[in-house]
Amino acid sequence: MSITALSQRTLNHLEIIQSLRSLFSISANAEEFLYTHSELADILKEAKKHIETHFGNSKLALDVLRNETGEVSQLFLKILTPFSVEESNQRLQALDEEWTLDNALELDNIIIDVVYH
Repeated sequence: MSITALSQRTLNHLEIIQSLRSLFSISANAEEFLYTHSELADILKEAKKHIETHFGNSKLALDVLRNETGEVSQLFLKILTPFSVEESNQRLQALDEEWTLDNALELDNIIIDVVYH
């Protein structure tokens, strides 16, 4: 790969991450993960729309989950919810039934869960 092609690829990845920063709070580890998995950008943008339907303007954050050896295994999309545990779980279940389960293949590297804020 030429230096020009490599530079263009880097620029594209940075643009993708920048576009996600306007939608999510992104940890440094998640940003590094997204740099190598930029194909997840579209499903993350779609996820935000569906999450808003169920959780309103709850803040969203991206971090990573690590496996037992400490290696990054998946992206963790946190829904920082002000709702009670019971209500948050009901909303998350509705999100799963209406959207998440139908998109399980695209969400293979992403875990979506609530964090009580």
